Amino acid sequence: MLEELSKHPAGTGPREIARATGVDRSAASRVLSALRDTGFASQETEFGPYVPGVRLKALAMRLRAHDETESVARPIVQRLRDDVDETASFITSRIGDEQHLIVAESSRRIRFSVVEGTSATEDLRGAGELRGDHVSVIDDLDSVRLIAPIGVGHPELSDLLMVVIPRARATEQSVRDVSHAIHAAARELRGLLP
Repeated sequence: MLEELSKHPAGTGPREIARATGVDRSAASRVLSALRDTGFASQETEFGPYVPGVRLKALAMRLRAHDETESVARPIVQRLRDDVDETASFITSRIGDEQHLIVAESSRRIRFSVVEGTSATEDLRGAGELRGDHVSVIDDLDSVRLIAPIGVGHPELSDLLMVVIPRARATEQSVRDVSHAIHAAARELRGLLP
């Protein structure tokens, strides 16, 4: 229904939405009312047409920003993966929770394996406060995760880079090398992303 509503910036009603989506008219009316109540749709008058609301427009803007972010960040994340020969992930929190937007897996399979679009909240547990230019290291039984913030000044809105080193390969030297590489990639992205 949101997609159909977005096709009618001048407004549409429950009958048209029901016809286009194949749902019952009363169900379309209830959903449109709920969308209005939550800000995803709006009406100028009580019986006027429904138009896309502020929250739907804001969501569209955030998704567009993600698309632009993805096209800029993907080659850098892939280069980071190639440089360190470990799995690298670009994590975004712009939608309100952390998600793996880009995942570039190493040629070796490790127990830490994520899919693009999945939540990154658990993967960041234990990272502490991610501020400025600092690389955070999370050391557990399976792996060492290095995390570098991309945004500066607003850690709650920051995009992040993460590299996962399997425990068997995590030497002091490898952690130091990956730390330098992830720091440089984060700095590069910081200069390119909005």
